[in-house]
Amino acid sequence: MKHRLLATLSIILAMFSLIAVNAAAQQRIKFKIPFDFVVGNDRLPAGTYYLSAINPRVIALGNERKSVTTIVTPGYDELLNRRTPSLVFKCIGRHRFLTQAWLEGNENVHVPEGNIEKEVLRAAKQTQSLTIVAER
Repeated sequence: MKHRLLATLSIILAMFSLIAVNAAAQQRIKFKIPFDFVVGNDRLPAGTYYLSAINPRVIALGNERKSVTTIVTPGYDELLNRRTPSLVFKCIGRHRFLTQAWLEGNENVHVPEGNIEKEVLRAAKQTQSLTIVAER
């Protein structure tokens, strides 16, 4: 009985230590975004945000008030060799849409268009791109 209890406690402690190691390994990259913007179907105000990759297909971007999670696709822009984490926005009139996130290690992901972006694009005459570099 004692051995079974000890084994169970050891397993529980090992699980908690794995969770702690995984949480510590999850990198948070800080960005100051000076304008309101859209991620997918979520509108976010200007401010300081933290980006983290939950797994290769999901990123989280948030601040102390709000956090959004979005499914992403791997990027293949190998000609753009970025060494600093950055966010790329599509600018349409007064609207800003997050389109790419460059993480550590030259890994980039694409954020799919949301309904808001699709609606604004239908009426758009011109788009521009804007890059925000991570703070160190």
